[in-house]
Amino acid sequence: FLDRDRLTDLADKEQARWSMESDGLDEMDLPPALTEEEQAEKERLLLEGFIQWNRRDFNRYLRACERFGRDGVDNIVKALQDKPEQEVRQYHITFWKRYTELEGWERIIKAIERGESRLVRGKEIQELITRAIRNAGTDPMKTLELKYGTQHKGKGYTELNDRFLLVKTGSCW
Repeated sequence: FLDRDRLTDLADKEQARWSMESDGLDEMDLPPALTEEEQAEKERLLLEGFIQWNRRDFNRYLRACERFGRDGVDNIVKALQDKPEQEVRQYHITFWKRYTELEGWERIIKAIERGESRLVRGKEIQELITRAIRNAGTDPMKTLELKYGTQHKGKGYTELNDRFLLVKTGSCW
């Protein structure tokens, strides 16, 4: 997320001076060096561009966005625990303002949206389980009714096992 245009302008100015210095020209014949303001601007632009983030950090950030959704900033920060919290938060803001500058951004956003869809679906399922347990009365281990589709062959688990799993899953939330 570097301001490539401005940094290129500043680098070109520096390069022009360096190349002419190596030719042995007098100071009067050289193009001007970066001013203090330009040098400070260059350093600020480099810091704003997250140059300390590498491909691995970027991929970890994307996986965290897929897992927790774009609004799960606190969890994203925890997932990138080796990065300072404020830096991750700033990166998150910058990413969502400027993601269209990334190559293949459509694919990246689709992956995040798929993850967000899974989160929504998981919450919906959890709400259904919780509602079914609440509606089953005071002892859902005995009264919870389970309806199996035609594909259920009943191998491996009994209805009691299934009730137990649902009741425990519903009580976690």
